[in-house]
Amino acid sequence: TFEHLAAEIPVARLDPGSAGGVDLVAALAAAFGDSKGQVRKNLGGYTVNGVRAPELGDGDLAGAQLLHGRWLLLRKGKANYVLGELSSPQV
Repeated sequence: TFEHLAAEIPVARLDPGSAGGVDLVAALAAAFGDSKGQVRKNLGGYTVNGVRAPELGDGDLAGAQLLHGRWLLLRKGKANYVLGELSSPQV
């Protein structure tokens, strides 16, 4: 299903950090082309898999937050969606 969705909306390739997680601020900045400072300032306007970004806290998104081990549905505002795909799927 996510591969079909990837054909319809933009896809951002996300690199996992050294701990295997994905940095929340870096992922949002890369996906939407915003600066990290801009993302931090407006963090309340972003959602990850339907959860508001401030509720996720700072730091890395854990593997449990990835959909099917490699996808993140990112949203900015009401209508800007990007599908985040982990560059190397976690096991």
